[in-house]
Amino acid sequence: MRLLTLPLALVILAASCSAQLSLGGKKIDFGVKRKKPPTAEVILLNPATYTSGTNVSLQFKLNNFDESKGISVYMQNPCHAPETAVQVSPAIYKVDINISLSDIDGQCQITLRGLAQNENVTTLISYKQNRVDIAKITASLHEFINHKAWVATTSTGTSYTLQQASIQDDGLADHAVVAMLRDPKLPVPSMLAVMTPNKVQMTRMGCIMEGTFSGSTATLKRSQMVPASSCPDGDVTLQGK
Repeated sequence: MRLLTLPLALVILAASCSAQLSLGGKKIDFGVKRKKPPTAEVILLNPATYTSGTNVSLQFKLNNFDESKGISVYMQNPCHAPETAVQVSPAIYKVDINISLSDIDGQCQITLRGLAQNENVTTLISYKQNRVDIAKITASLHEFINHKAWVATTSTGTSYTLQQASIQDDGLADHAVVAMLRDPKLPVPSMLAVMTPNKVQMTRMGCIMEGTFSGSTATLKRSQMVPASSCPDGDVTLQGK
């Protein structure tokens, strides 16, 4: 009988050390519960409703976040920002944001991503419409595009005159107007596209030029989308008459 005493004791010990025992009809749980890691979060330190069409510098505080390899930035339209946040102190980062002009109120989503563990935190930035600036920019755009004739002076020392043939206006708040310009010396008209706030693109015989306008003058450079041989005139200054 002594040979049975040791195995029986082991069985009893194993039962007593199991994860759950029943004592007086109540279950006792000896399992170890792991504590959940703290949740990563972001706090906007200067919350406000910002005006569209402006640049703002915002600061964010990160909690429970691995910052060891830097923070990248992702934004939704109409907001735009650099791809990397700038650290100003431990756990606090600065992001310079441009909010494009809008004629309605809205919000932009900003996502900060920790490069060390590829973890994300997201928050929202509120903006309000800016119809005053939209009206000013639209008036400036129409004043520029509605000239009847244009004189183009090239960086190679030549010049030519273009006559306006037609205009097509999309009528949207994010404005774009296209004008067809004719050169009597060429069989194909040139196309002049103007977009808010002051961007210009001109296509002439396969040459695509891009730039900006101020008042009645546009300064255009060859687009990187086409080879240099397509634009033999080089840079062009376009003056409305």
